[in-house]
Amino acid sequence: MKRRDIDISGICLCIVLVAVAATGCVKRPLERRPVPEEMGRLEVSIVWPENVSPGSARLNIYLEEGEGVEMHEGLEGDYYEGDLAADSYRLVVHNEDMESVGIKRADEYRNLYLHALDLDGDEPSEGDLLCEPHSVYGIGLHSEGETFVVTAGDTTRLRVEPRSLTKRVYMLIHISGLESVSSMEGTVNGVSPSLQLSSGVSSDLSCRQIFEAAPYSETKSGSTHKMTSSMELFDLLTGPDSPAMTNTLEAAITDGNGKRYDVNADLTGALKELASGNGGELPPVIPLELSFTIEDILTGDFVCTVMTTDWVPGMPLEGELEEMN
Repeated sequence: MKRRDIDISGICLCIVLVAVAATGCVKRPLERRPVPEEMGRLEVSIVWPENVSPGSARLNIYLEEGEGVEMHEGLEGDYYEGDLAADSYRLVVHNEDMESVGIKRADEYRNLYLHALDLDGDEPSEGDLLCEPHSVYGIGLHSEGETFVVTAGDTTRLRVEPRSLTKRVYMLIHISGLESVSSMEGTVNGVSPSLQLSSGVSSDLSCRQIFEAAPYSETKSGSTHKMTSSMELFDLLTGPDSPAMTNTLEAAITDGNGKRYDVNADLTGALKELASGNGGELPPVIPLELSFTIEDILTGDFVCTVMTTDWVPGMPLEGELEEMN
């Protein structure tokens, strides 16, 4: 296992994946071209999520059995058309301007994975710290389902709707028992670093991802300190039947005098509740509320509770509506 410990006060540098620097579409045929009378026409309309407009896209075409046939890189706009041999096919589409993301085994439909990069810019191993993936959109389905047929002398028209492939974790954090809090930072453990693009299913490899919490608002000395944090990731490993400690948080809280308090929490129970209410998998938005009480400032003893919440960034906290009225 390759494990790397770092000063978690640093910020993971984003590594931008740019598959093609040149403009226009680069076509990479992977097999012999048939004669014209064996050909049919393929037209693909790409419909990105609202307010998403990638600089370029990649369209991979595979035989139904999964073998790669053509890879079209640097697609600009929302449309592709070209000729294919009469046969049954599959396809995947994803944007190329992903951040801190790598691609593995693009030449085989079922082995094509997108993965977050580790801090060295490589494919991660068990336990590695991950960079935070951003702007990842793709899909392995289309308007006809998983496969489509090209008929000689005819035109096949498909509609493809890529979706966001990452999830967002929002944490609302309460800290009590300290006169002041200057920072909180740490890692969330049990993060899946990759997913299979054809199915959207995440891998069961367990990695770590850094988080930093920021003060929500000015807090009076001695009262409960409110902090928030958000993370973008491919997935967390917890499902409806996961054991305790599948997903954990480890963090350091630093008070106004520079004293550090190490805390931890098991997120699994709250995550299981979210997964159970979402058909067995975690939803795209994962809101959690954590409360830490420092019971002894000399020993650092603490208690912690974790629960789900309806709060997400942009919503007022409890009591704020009364203050605004």
